[in-house]
Amino acid sequence: MLKKRFAYAADLLCLACWALYAVNRFLLSGARDRGPLRGHVSDLLFVPAVLPLVLWVQRKLGWRALDTPRST
Repeated sequence: MLKKRFAYAADLLCLACWALYAVNRFLLSGARDRGPLRGHVSDLLFVPAVLPLVLWVQRKLGWRALDTPRST
């Protein structure tokens, strides 16, 4: 069975996090100070939104040879 390559920025989770970030940043900016999370939603979305892009840069620079998780 062939394993599908990692899609980096085209990954569904990455795209969803960017969309949620845009909604939070531009549409809910006035309501940001109300509610339990206040401005922390952007912080929560940062890792799944940016990590695929960092992995892609590492792949292009040759620092990451494979798309598989790291083995010890």
